[in-house]
Parts: sequence; C-alpha cells; structure tokens
Amino acid sequence: MVDRGTILAKLAMRVGHAPADTPFVERMCHACLDILAVEGVALTVGYTSDQRVTLCSTGPTAARLEDLQEVLGEGPGWDASREGGPCRRTAALRDGSLADAQRGGAPAARHHRGAVAPAEHEC
Repeated sequence: MVDRGTILAKLAMRVGHAPADTPFVERMCHACLDILAVEGVALTVGYTSDQRVTLCSTGPTAARLEDLQEVLGEGPGWDASREGGPCRRTAALRDGSLADAQRGGAPAARHHRGAVAPAEHEC
C-alpha cells in the first residue's frame, strides 16, 4: 500500500500541471483517475449527510454508479464511508441497479473496477 504522503504529492503534481482553465474539481477527478488506475471517478462530499452532493465524475458510468448509490443507500462509497478507510470494489450495472459483483453479479452485467476512499476534514 502506498502512503498518503506519496498519493497527495502525486495528486498535487497532476492537479498543478493540468490546464489552468479547467475547473479545479475536474482536475481533481481526472488526477484521481490517473493515480488510482481505475475506470471512472466521481467526487462526492457529505457522503452520508442529507446535503450530499457529487461535484464531478469522469464519465456517464461513474455518474450513474454514484447516482444509484445515492438512491439505494448502499454500494462501495457507503462501505468506505462506514468503514472509515479505502476499499476496492467491482460494481455491476444491471437493469438500472447496482450490484456488488462479489455478491453474485450476473455475467451479462457490465462490471467496473474502482477504488473508494473517504476523505476526512475538520471544520
């Protein structure tokens, strides 16, 4: 496992070298995509609160997965938030629903690998 300092340094480097006219949240999203080597990224704040909001996603699949998690109240984002640490999951999109492939996702479902990590902040 790579330490947080290394990840933050890579993140800062990629965000800093992205075009300045690109909105900051988009630069963050795409930097996470590169660093984590996953198929899609969505950045959501206030994950378990009523004010939860997705700031950006790298494509329609990541956006759809995030929307489904919000509606269902379950999925890898919720797992990471509850567990208080990063997790890797393979999610399956099937008939408009979200299924964890490890819980028997159907072979016909489209699977997407991802890493999820809660970010802590202090007010």
